[in-house]
Amino acid sequence: MADELELQDSPNPADENEDSPNLEQNDDAEKVAKLAEENKRLFARAKKAEEEAKTLKSKKEETPISSTVDVEEIINTKLEERDLASLEFSDELKGEIKAYAKAKGISIREAQSSDYVGFLRDKEQSKRREIEASASTKSTGKTAKKDFSSLAGEDIRNLDDESFEAYKGWLKSQG
Repeated sequence: MADELELQDSPNPADENEDSPNLEQNDDAEKVAKLAEENKRLFARAKKAEEEAKTLKSKKEETPISSTVDVEEIINTKLEERDLASLEFSDELKGEIKAYAKAKGISIREAQSSDYVGFLRDKEQSKRREIEASASTKSTGKTAKKDFSSLAGEDIRNLDDESFEAYKGWLKSQG
C-alpha cells in the first residue's frame, strides 16, 4: 500500500501528456482568437489608409488645375497693371478706369475704349484747358511795364520793395 500511495503521489509522466494537448489546444485557440482580432484591426487600419490615400490623390489632382488658374490670374493682373501705368492719364482717371474694368469684368484696354472712360477723359482735358487758360491770364496781369526813365534819385529811394524789384528789372532790360 505504501507503494500505491507513492505511485499516486508521484507525478505521472503519462498524465502530464494527456493534459498537455488540451492546454496546447486552449493556448492555440487563444492565439488564434488574438491573431484574428489583430488581423481585423490591421485590416481596418489598412482600409482607412487606402481611403485617405485616395482622398489625398484626388486633392492633388485638383490642386495643379487651381494653381495654374491662379498663375494665369496673377499674370493677367500684372499685365493689366502695366497697361494702366503706361496710360498718359491722371492718377484719378487711372483709378476710375481700374474700378470700371473691375466692375464690368473687362480688361483695362476694353475699359479704356469705353464711352464712359471717354467721357471722363474729355472732362479731364477740358478741366486741364480751363486751368491753363486761367493761369495764363493771371501771369499776363502782372507783366504791366512801368516806365522808370523819369525817376530821379529821391523817387527811387521812396519806392516800395515790389516797385524797386520792378525798377531793377527795368534797368537790366535797358542794358
